[in-house]
Amino acid sequence: MDSKPPEGNHVLAVLGCGFMGTALLKGIFVSTSNAESRVKRYIACVRTEKSRERLQTLFGATEAVEVLCDDNIRAAKEADVVILGFQPTDVKAILDDSSMACALHGKLVISMLAGVSSAAIYQVLETASRRQSNSLEEKFRVVRVMPSIGAQINKSVSLIAEHDLDDENATFVEWLFGSIGAIQKIQEALMDAAVAASATTHALVVTSIDALVDGSVSRGIPRAVALRIAIECMLSASSMLSKGTELAELKDSMSVPRGITTEAWIHLDQGHVRPAISQTVRQAVDYAEGMN
Repeated sequence: MDSKPPEGNHVLAVLGCGFMGTALLKGIFVSTSNAESRVKRYIACVRTEKSRERLQTLFGATEAVEVLCDDNIRAAKEADVVILGFQPTDVKAILDDSSMACALHGKLVISMLAGVSSAAIYQVLETASRRQSNSLEEKFRVVRVMPSIGAQINKSVSLIAEHDLDDENATFVEWLFGSIGAIQKIQEALMDAAVAASATTHALVVTSIDALVDGSVSRGIPRAVALRIAIECMLSASSMLSKGTELAELKDSMSVPRGITTEAWIHLDQGHVRPAISQTVRQAVDYAEGMN
C-alpha cells in the first residue's frame, strides 16, 4: 500500500453523489473557499448521464471536481478517501467486487449509508477481497457518518459513530464534517436511532412551519409574512436552547398568566401533539433499525 498523501493533498471520491453527496460537496466548497483545504481534488460518481450533466452544471466552474458516470472503481482507485453515498440497497452490488475491495484496501472509507453498520461493510469488503487473495490481512478503515440536509449551507449536524481510526484519519473526518457544521460523536449501537431522531426532527420542523403558515394565512396574515415569523421564531428558540437555556426555563419564561403562548400549549396538549411526536420518533427508530 502506498504511503498516505500529505495533509492538504487528499483526493476525495463520493460514490453515489446524489442529494446528500451534492449537499456535502457544496458545503465543503463554501466553507473552504477562503481557507486552505485539505483536499486537492474531488471525484463525484453518478449512475446516469442526466446526473452527470447536473453536477457538471453545478460544479462546472470548479476545476477541482471531476464527475464520472458509472465508474466507481476508477474513482476508488484514484482517491485516498472514499465516501459511500449510494442507496443502502446497493451495498453488495457496488462493494461485493474484488476489484472494488482492492481499490479500497488501506484507504479511509466514510459511509453515509443509512441503516448499514460498519461491520456489514467490513464483511462485504473482506469477503470480496478474499476472492482475489488468500491473505487474511486485508485491512479496511471504515467509519459511519451521517450529515444532515443543512450541509449545503454549512448548518449540518453530522453524526460520527465511534471507530478505531488512527489519529490522522480521525482528525481528517472531524475536519471534513466540521467544515459543514456541527459534529456529534455517538456510539455506533445508537447510530440508527440518532439518525431516525434527526430525520424526524426535520420532518417535524417542515410540517410545523407548513401548518403554522396555513393557520396564519387563514386568519389574514400574508403567506410571506407568516413564513418569516414561523422561521425566525423557531430560530430564536433553538438558538436560546443551543446557548444553554434549559427547556423548563424557556417554557417558564413564556408562561405568563392569561398568555397567548400558554393557551397555545393547552390546545396542543388537547390535541395530543407531544405524545404523537414521541411516538413518531419511536416508529422512525424502529424503521431505521429494521433496515440492517
